[in-house]
Amino acid sequence: MSTERQLDKALLAGSSSPSSPSAARPAAPKEEKASGSGTTPASSSAEAARNALEQAQSLDERVSKARSSLQSMLADLSKTKEGIQEAQKVNRSNRSASADLDAKWQQFQEAFDEANRRLIGAIAQGLQSENIVPGQGRIMPSSIVKDTSWYDTIPEEERAAVFNDDISLKTLADKIRKGLWKDLVVMTGAGISVSAGIPDFRSKNGLYEKLRREHGMSRPESLFDISYFKQNPEPFRERALEMLPGKFAPTVTHFFLQLLLQKDLLRRVYTQNIDTLEKQAGLPDEKVVYAHGSFADVHCVECGAQVSLTKWREDIEKGIVPRCSAIVKKRIRNLEFVAQQTDENNPPTSTSPDAEEDDNPEAFKTVEESCNGLVKPDIVFFGENLPDRFHQLRKADFKAADCVLVLGTSLQVAPFNRLITHCDLKTPRVLINNEMVGTCKDFGTGGFQFEHEKNFRDLFLSGSCDDVVRELAEELGWAKELEDLQRNFSRGGDGWKLMVDNQPKDGS
Repeated sequence: MSTERQLDKALLAGSSSPSSPSAARPAAPKEEKASGSGTTPASSSAEAARNALEQAQSLDERVSKARSSLQSMLADLSKTKEGIQEAQKVNRSNRSASADLDAKWQQFQEAFDEANRRLIGAIAQGLQSENIVPGQGRIMPSSIVKDTSWYDTIPEEERAAVFNDDISLKTLADKIRKGLWKDLVVMTGAGISVSAGIPDFRSKNGLYEKLRREHGMSRPESLFDISYFKQNPEPFRERALEMLPGKFAPTVTHFFLQLLLQKDLLRRVYTQNIDTLEKQAGLPDEKVVYAHGSFADVHCVECGAQVSLTKWREDIEKGIVPRCSAIVKKRIRNLEFVAQQTDENNPPTSTSPDAEEDDNPEAFKTVEESCNGLVKPDIVFFGENLPDRFHQLRKADFKAADCVLVLGTSLQVAPFNRLITHCDLKTPRVLINNEMVGTCKDFGTGGFQFEHEKNFRDLFLSGSCDDVVRELAEELGWAKELEDLQRNFSRGGDGWKLMVDNQPKDGS
């Protein structure tokens, strides 16, 4: 039986109760003598009837309100029931998803435990075989040190012929001097410019540490972050004064690169440096790939317009954040047209600019005004792409290289650091640096294999770049020529003027 029918039955039953209209109807009055008030039995009966009718009407109203209230409660209960049923469905779905997640987590945990077990085993095996990197106290996992799979693809006689079984500076010089290695590709980092007075980035006395110590920058890398620069260009403006080209002279290492060019031994220099000292040392632009850009040109970060190096430097020295003054075309809303079209009889159909333009092109207009965008040198900031030239040349250059020299870099920044893996498996690779970097521990089998028991092509020459280069030049018989190059430059080289005179002309 439905709830409403039960309610009707209850109400009908209530109508026969003593409080119902019929029960309230009085019995026939007895005859009474007329009183002084003039009340007759008939009038008393009529009054009682009226009272009974009023009571019945009042009861009907209360019953109607009670019924309405109960119906409302019933509707609320029905909604609550539906909500509970929906929640039960969601709960069942969640339980199913949770069970699936538990299963996936169990699979991951098992895989992780297995990988962890293998890693611990590799470390233990490495400890037993005492594969320690000299001077660094780092353990090279045996799985890496003992991996000879790719070595075995090269015949033993070919491996032995690379350094003639003597991996040394003497053999390096002998191969270059005899013209056996005559297509050299060189990779350089901040270490080749330190002796010029330009700090490197990551050493204990480098630029990043100085920014932490003197300027309280917790993330000094932000100085070269494009998002940070757009929000706060002032820190870079301040530091740019210290990095302006023309304040520093090329080092012995830079002139060694020039000497390689003069000997027709240099295929290309790939540099992370932005100081343009290669240009000042006499290397032409076609021989240098500035992987991280340089100070050689300046552009607006918004419209891309080229800005004069002279104008940019003037602003920097005046304490002004350089801004772009190029006149650019900008598309803006035509407020006059919109105002004419917007009235009570003709309201706009859309607030979307594209929709309004589709409706009527006159809703927008093109104006010419100053760009006012931020201007910066063509240095590649974090968040920006490397120059196209880097990607266009690297594969062919490293494939053709018959020797790769790596000078003064920590090999920590990708994709530059991966260049050492792009050359042929038999190409000799020479690292000249204060520390051993880029090893197989960091790069797998593509990294330097200095400590590999079957290493046949990787040579590490420890020390400052200038010192090692002088020693190499001496072994090559080039010491006098190298000294002359440096002395002739010191007689009147003007790096800044050279840059200004050779600033590329966009579109030319």
